[in-house]
Amino acid sequence: MAAKALEHLGAIERVLGRLLELQQSPRVNFLAAGTVAGGGNASTAPMPIIAAEPHRRGLSIQNIAAAGTLTVGLGVTSPIPGQGLTLAAGASWDGRISGAVWSGSVSIVASQPGVAYSWLVVPGPSGHRNEAL
Repeated sequence: MAAKALEHLGAIERVLGRLLELQQSPRVNFLAAGTVAGGGNASTAPMPIIAAEPHRRGLSIQNIAAAGTLTVGLGVTSPIPGQGLTLAAGASWDGRISGAVWSGSVSIVASQPGVAYSWLVVPGPSGHRNEAL
């Protein structure tokens, strides 16, 4: 039992050490530089906007319309309006699922014709590219 307790204490020490490293390390705002951007007007027919990128470091999608809802489909080509991740007029999504940047494909569909949207992507490290569709 004492050996198991020491094992747990060792694990806790490693985790706390790593948390301290992360806290003291400089933070990099990937969306501030090196982004690929796009946008347009979404229609009521689903459309892909961003290809999957396993090394993606940042993603943001905005509904910049004054009215209308934008439904974001993650990993699907035909999202259904109003089901799943929806962005009301003026809303945005930071591209994270459970704290991790979404690396899969992204499609959108609008609740009404002409819903304006924009997106930003931070590609992966050199040698890896994120292709817009």
